[in-house]
Amino acid sequence: MLRPCIGRSDEQAFLASHALNPESVAALAGGDKIGFLEQRQEKIARTVDGFLSRMAGTGHEDTPPLDSLNLDDLDDAAEGRDDRLA
Repeated sequence: MLRPCIGRSDEQAFLASHALNPESVAALAGGDKIGFLEQRQEKIARTVDGFLSRMAGTGHEDTPPLDSLNLDDLDDAAEGRDDRLA
């Protein structure tokens, strides 16, 4: 498809790095510019969505913020403790 000296795995890596796949390249080679752009747009959207999900940590446990734990309130937390800071 690209060049005879490029191996199949190298070709796949090249296409993936440019948000392409064999189908989108075939669409472009066949003159289907709109089909090519739609396929590439879908690939880019999936790639960006996956990246943003990983960076935002979606799917991870949603724990309350540390501020809600009120760790600095010594009066309430230290009641009944013998190591209380008077």
